[in-house]
Amino acid sequence: MDKEESLISHLEALRSTLLKCFISVGILLPFMFIISPKVLNFLIEILISDNNITLNYFAPLEVFYCR
Repeated sequence: MDKEESLISHLEALRSTLLKCFISVGILLPFMFIISPKVLNFLIEILISDNNITLNYFAPLEVFYCR
């Protein structure tokens, strides 16, 4: 059977996992904010390139999300 671990060892493992998650989010989030408009515009161009599709905006600020 597996050796039972103490509560402190489980909390230390949780702490290290949470630190890794927060550090990775902190590093990747600014990069994603910079690149997201380009990715969205690329996907929109793929969707409307050959089709007769118009984009509809249902909220006043939706216009500023893309383009």
